[in-house]
Amino acid sequence: MTRNLDSKKLKLIQKITLISSIEEIKDIERFVNLIRHNKAHGNIFKEIRKDVNIESLKKEQDFKGIDRAKLNRIAKELDIKESIEELLSMID
Repeated sequence: MTRNLDSKKLKLIQKITLISSIEEIKDIERFVNLIRHNKAHGNIFKEIRKDVNIESLKKEQDFKGIDRAKLNRIAKELDIKESIEELLSMID
């Protein structure tokens, strides 16, 4: 078993030494780090996406939108008298 593992490691090292692109090396390094973190922490780490769009985020997070009528009703019930500027200054 150890021989097989050592053999695989050597083959991988040989392949890596043939790479001449810094970007490919960085990708391999990120991938190895991701695998090691996932092993240690149970797959809580995800690779960072190169691009993100609203639709994919909405689907991923199961976003349903807001109920505008309900939001307006709650705002009316709160009966806030202060301006937005005054409210914002209260949190500083």
